[in-house]
Amino acid sequence: MDFAVYLGGERTVIYKRGQGIVLNEPTLVAYKEIIEAPAKKHKRKAKKPRPTTKVIAVGKDAAKLEGHEDVFVVCPFLNGRITDTILAGALFTDLFKKVSGGSVAVKRRCIICIPSSLTASELNDYKTTVYVAGVAEAKFIPAVVASAFNKGYDVHSEFVALSVITENGGADMAVILNGEIIAGGTVEDASKLEDAKKQILSTLEGVEEYDDLGLGDRISVITGAGWLLEKDLLVKKLIKVN
Repeated sequence: MDFAVYLGGERTVIYKRGQGIVLNEPTLVAYKEIIEAPAKKHKRKAKKPRPTTKVIAVGKDAAKLEGHEDVFVVCPFLNGRITDTILAGALFTDLFKKVSGGSVAVKRRCIICIPSSLTASELNDYKTTVYVAGVAEAKFIPAVVASAFNKGYDVHSEFVALSVITENGGADMAVILNGEIIAGGTVEDASKLEDAKKQILSTLEGVEEYDDLGLGDRISVITGAGWLLEKDLLVKKLIKVN
C-alpha cells in the first residue's frame, strides 16, 4: 500500500509510505449553486432552471471562504459517515492529487480508516469516494483498530481492550478480543462517553477486566495506520464492518 487515509469529520489526514504525514487539512468543501438558463425549445414551454453545484475549493482553501456571499462551506461527513458522496468525492479527489500527483496511470493503493460500525451501504459510499479519486486498490480498517496499534496493543491478544477515538464532539469505540471487534459503536455526544463505555462492557459475558487504551484522535489513527503501511501488514479479521 502507498497511502493511509483518515477522512475525519474535522480534518482529513494522509500518510505516505516513507514520508509520514503529508497532509492535514480541514474536511471542508466550498461550493456555489449555479443556475443556468435552459436552452429554448421550439413550441415548448421552457422548464424552470435547476441549480447545479459547482465546487470551488476544498480543505484549507475552502475554510478561507467561510462567510463569503453565495458560497456554501460544508463538511460532507457526519460521525464518520458520508452525507454527500459527490462533495466527499470532490474533496478527496483534490486532496489526494496534492499528495499523489495527477497521473492516473500509476496504480495507487490506500489503507482507509473508517468507523467501526458502518453498514454495507455506508461502506459503499466510502468505496465510491476513494475510487473516484483514482485509488486503484483500497483496504478498509476501523480507525479504532489503527489507534490501538499506535498505542502498542496487540490486537490479536487474548486480553480484552477498549479503544476509543474522539473528534468533532463525538466518539467511536470498539472492544477488541482475539483479533475481532466484539462490541462497539458511535457516540454522538462525547460527554456521554463514560456511560456508553459502561453500557457496552455490561453486555459482554465473562469480561471482568479490560485494558482501557485511553482516548485516541486523528493523529493516533493515522500513525497506527502508517505503521501498518510501512510493515505491509493488514489485519484481515478486523476489516469486516458490521
